[in-house]
Amino acid sequence: MRDVVTLDLGNSRLKLRRWRVRVGAAPELAESATIPSGSEHVAQVLAAIQGEPDRLALSSVAAAAVEAELVRGLSARFGARFSAHP
Repeated sequence: MRDVVTLDLGNSRLKLRRWRVRVGAAPELAESATIPSGSEHVAQVLAAIQGEPDRLALSSVAAAAVEAELVRGLSARFGARFSAHP
């Protein structure tokens, strides 16, 4: 089983979803959170991701500066497990 986090960054909010993924089965939603968007909320996003997921992926339609700040934080914490452009 794999633990995958998806982050959907919009202009007003970020939707965080944690999925349990098993071979041969549909992904199972394990956790869901909605957090305001903005560079001032990056620490809140990082705190909301508990443990060490196997993979993290970000999709974004937010302002480039907000996306860049979040990418820096996620890359620093999760390294190669994080994909800015899956």
